[in-house]
Amino acid sequence: IMKLISKFFRRKKSIGQDDLVRPYCIRAKQAILHQDLTKAIAYLNCGIKVAPDRLSLYLQRAQILQYGMDNCSRALEDYRYILKELESKPDQDLASKCKQAMRDMMDPGHVEMR
Repeated sequence: IMKLISKFFRRKKSIGQDDLVRPYCIRAKQAILHQDLTKAIAYLNCGIKVAPDRLSLYLQRAQILQYGMDNCSRALEDYRYILKELESKPDQDLASKCKQAMRDMMDPGHVEMR
């Protein structure tokens, strides 16, 4: 009986940021697969509201804006934001993706979807 009672009162797993953001990421990917980029952006915006420090969401949004919607000025805002944030918490992979995308903006002849 004590085992059953302790199981019942066992503390539930706390919900983390990953758990909160995951549904938005899944829906954004589904929207991309259905070529509904506006909806994908909307889901990523929701994810960013839930987890504003998750820079990968900004990168995904910027890549959709740049490569999918040809909105380079809006994408550039996200890339600049990411690079500014990376000054305090470096991430070479993320920084190189941003810098490459920014170079692609300057040389649209060699752009390829990532």
